[in-house]
Amino acid sequence: MKRKNPPFVHDYVDQHGTAKFYFRRVGQPKIRLPGLPWSPEFMAAYECAKSGQWTKPEAGASCTVPGTVNAALVSYYQSSAFRDGLASSSQRMRRAILERFREEHGEKRIGLLHKKALQAILNKKSPAAASNWRKALRGFIDHAMSLDMLATDPLAGVKLLAVKSDGHHPWEMEECAKFEAHHSIGTRARLAYELLLQVGQSRCDVVRMAPACSPRRPVATAAKDRRRIRRARDAGVAGSDRSDAGDRPHDVPGHGAGQAVHRRRIRELVPGSLQ
Repeated sequence: MKRKNPPFVHDYVDQHGTAKFYFRRVGQPKIRLPGLPWSPEFMAAYECAKSGQWTKPEAGASCTVPGTVNAALVSYYQSSAFRDGLASSSQRMRRAILERFREEHGEKRIGLLHKKALQAILNKKSPAAASNWRKALRGFIDHAMSLDMLATDPLAGVKLLAVKSDGHHPWEMEECAKFEAHHSIGTRARLAYELLLQVGQSRCDVVRMAPACSPRRPVATAAKDRRRIRRARDAGVAGSDRSDAGDRPHDVPGHGAGQAVHRRRIRELVPGSLQ
């Protein structure tokens, strides 16, 4: 006599003769359950599905060999540290790096990962790329160590070349005036310039900025920022026309204009300080 399935479990046999079992309840997606009904594996998945705590397995998880870099990465991608602890842009960047790492070393044992191997990998990268790789590997290795996949930290003692840079050129007031003369009010370049100059936010915050609101900032400064944005908008900087490139200090204002705003604020607060 066939044993009765748990509540909300439906089964059928596919064209290949394989029995499949699904958890189906109104208001929830259909979830395939592993193993056979009433087995420990089946009941563990059933309880997760019943309580609403089921998470879809990472693609390729069933094809990975336990103890490999592949398996460790699948576990890391499903972890709260990766899914909830990183912004979506950081997830994309770090996952792209880790997938390149997986292509070359995915079948190797994670427990055999050592400092000399990582140092050799990073030495082949440019200073900026090596820094990004170390950031991506840092989170992955921390996760592996928390699950005892690694006994020691292979990134400890890894040395990177310092990134040599003269920094961003801070615009002088004459350069700001030159940019303003070239880009009239109503152009897209002038809109970006005014927001950077009036608000003093970073470039990544300005591109997210709505016309009448400021990015996430402390309450004490948010009101001031909104007033500055309104001044820029009320001045007519709301167009989207493109202007031709010409004789100007930089094509797109960014860090230089951001530093220029600090010069202007110092000039306003301490007259004669930048004379």
